[in-house]
Amino acid sequence: MNIIVQHVDGDYLIMKRSDDKESRAGEYELTAGGNKIKGVDFSEGAWRELYEETGIKADALYELTPVIIREEKRYLQKSFFCLTNIDKNSIQLQAGETQGFQWLSEDEVLAISNTDSLVRLTNEVIERMKEIKLKHFKLT
Repeated sequence: MNIIVQHVDGDYLIMKRSDDKESRAGEYELTAGGNKIKGVDFSEGAWRELYEETGIKADALYELTPVIIREEKRYLQKSFFCLTNIDKNSIQLQAGETQGFQWLSEDEVLAISNTDSLVRLTNEVIERMKEIKLKHFKLT
């Protein structure tokens, strides 16, 4: 599962993967997240992963996508959105998983999205997040 974190000021949290990771070590990624544990639903897993990787205790998580079946890699994927007003310097890194973070504007994230990067944001996802913010927070 993946969780996109956006601060109420509009910036997105990107996390730097640990140099110890087997895949794409040291690269930044847009989402916190990880694998779903058998017997644990996606929402519960997303809350756990968000807290473990960032220290964020979110008030709410909102579903961005339905379950996507990745047959070529044999796994299920689901994405969530977290809007937060935490102190941006309070992110807590998870040893062995993350080793740094940055907060980037939407324009900065979109510019990176056009490269071979784990930081990917689509207009479709941006629109879905705007719908969520309008519905739940009266924000655009």
